[in-house]
Amino acid sequence: SANGSLHEPLIPVNETNKELQDKEEPLLSPHEQQQYVYNVRLVDGMPWSTSLLIKTLYFLEALCAASWGRFATIYYNLHGLNRAQVGMLEGIMPCIRTIFKPMWGILSDKYNCRKLIYLLTKIVSTLLLLLLSLSVVYTSYTNIICVSLGVMVFSANGILDAYTLELLGSKNKLRYGRYRMFACLSWGIGAIVMGYVTDHYGFGPNFYIYGTLGAISTLLVAWRIPNVKQQQEQQDESGSVVKLLLLATRPRVTFFLLEVIIVGIGMGTVERLLFLYMVDDLQASTLLCGASVGVNVLLELPIFWNAQILTNKFGHDGMMMISMTCFCVRVFGYTLLTPPTRSWILVLEVLHGITFACFYITATDIAKGLIVKCPGWNTTIPVVVQTLYDALGAGIGSIVGGWVMQHYGSRFMYRGMATIITVLLVLHVVGSMISRRVCGKELLPEYGNENDANENVSVTEEATSRAEDEPLDDVEDSNVDTEDVLSSQALISVS
Repeated sequence: SANGSLHEPLIPVNETNKELQDKEEPLLSPHEQQQYVYNVRLVDGMPWSTSLLIKTLYFLEALCAASWGRFATIYYNLHGLNRAQVGMLEGIMPCIRTIFKPMWGILSDKYNCRKLIYLLTKIVSTLLLLLLSLSVVYTSYTNIICVSLGVMVFSANGILDAYTLELLGSKNKLRYGRYRMFACLSWGIGAIVMGYVTDHYGFGPNFYIYGTLGAISTLLVAWRIPNVKQQQEQQDESGSVVKLLLLATRPRVTFFLLEVIIVGIGMGTVERLLFLYMVDDLQASTLLCGASVGVNVLLELPIFWNAQILTNKFGHDGMMMISMTCFCVRVFGYTLLTPPTRSWILVLEVLHGITFACFYITATDIAKGLIVKCPGWNTTIPVVVQTLYDALGAGIGSIVGGWVMQHYGSRFMYRGMATIITVLLVLHVVGSMISRRVCGKELLPEYGNENDANENVSVTEEATSRAEDEPLDDVEDSNVDTEDVLSSQALISVS
């Protein structure tokens, strides 16, 4: 809304133009356009109320996930599942998500029903997960599997990332980290709190908290998020599956996607199986497990906040190398721990913040660039990249990692995983050196530096000059581009 009110629903660009035309009211004059732009309090090229809403949704989503997340392995352990069974279950679930998560993204793009898809999947998945609190479910391994797989069928959390990237636009895409950091903050806080709650009150309260936070998040989306439709120009270029597949087969893009899968495999052995190692091998308490997640955010927060500076300084290659280096050091460090030294895992887990933040910032920035190269797949591309990481990759890591843990031990598994990522790191370094020398480019795609072809809103030179020379007061982003302002989903567009 123009006045930044939290009580007025956001109005998509196309709907606002239609209302003005239906009422036969004239569109804004050039002078009115300028006045409108500079009277709105802006954060990253969008109204401050929109920015606050996105940050709140990230905070609630991650807080909700923290009440289940890694604690799922403890739930399975409490109900008699062994390591191989946990690894198999945690592996099958991402495989199911690999199939259905991109499907929801494709449906969102093809039928312009992003909000409807989000609400449907969020409500159904929340209700299904709450069934795990019933004795008729958790007393049967078969029932646990069926319900857990049902939750994965309705997984579409990448839609929030797609919506955020669309609002930020190409000029502010590197500010994405400042939104994602709120998820890290709530994830860390939630993990510590839930570790304490589980230790003192059992696993039951986790389900109450999960259901409550899920309901609040759903209501916020239903009330405040518009069912944004892609611009007609973009729709005319979309729908080309061939163009999308050709993009994926470009050597640099293919290497990026393969790297995402392998890093996902490594992260899967940590995200899905670390708590089992801590509880069974190191005799750690649930509180220590939660604290190990809480310390993740100590470095995640500043890295996400300074994502633009770090990406400009190190580039995609540098950020990915830093991520893999920290992963190798951390995972190899797991193998040196013993029950008396288990508290040192908190020091090692601080490195997870660097690993995850650098990787996620890089993957998201590249995904935004791929959207520029292949318009019309605004939801599908980020969802596919995320699926390769936390579904396909993590699924393989869970299945193979769980089997290796069961037959050869946790230390052998983590030592092997550190070796695999080290080999990938060496290949990346060598490939980057060759690519820079031969092609003069980074090994990973750099499409994000190009102008977004879909942002074609015309503005006067006077307005542009004023936006650069006279930044607004009390605005977080002092370098607001007028073109991004007028093309933001929450503002009135100018024809």
